[in-house]
Amino acid sequence: PWWASLWAYVVYASLLLALLLFVRRYEINRQTLKANLKMETLEAEKLKELDHFKSELYADLTHEFRTPLTVILGMVEQMKDNPKRYTDDGIKLIERNSKNLLHLINQLLDLSKLDNKAFKLYLQQSDIIPYLRYVTEAFQTFANSR
Repeated sequence: PWWASLWAYVVYASLLLALLLFVRRYEINRQTLKANLKMETLEAEKLKELDHFKSELYADLTHEFRTPLTVILGMVEQMKDNPKRYTDDGIKLIERNSKNLLHLINQLLDLSKLDNKAFKLYLQQSDIIPYLRYVTEAFQTFANSR
């Protein structure tokens, strides 16, 4: 019979080989798609984290700008109401908070340099007490006016 001939077995073997190659190619494509999907998922999560970080940074920065501006505006109001009493301290406080705002703006510019890899970060230990004293002094006049 023709289905048991040598040529039939060659055709059967060829079809089996073609089927195995097709299955192998299908598996390789499936694994590639799976890896690409995983990579895209990780990238999407990374972008989501970056977006969250930027939102938090924006909120923190606006708060950091608001603090010295509030102190400056409060001192200006007190100086308008009683210029003789607050002029010397007020000018010092306004100057210090203006310098603080300038420092914050410079930090923002440095942050953009960090993003471009053009800035080197130097870490240092620091005492927090003078900073806390500075913050409380800044709000002392504001609290006294209330």
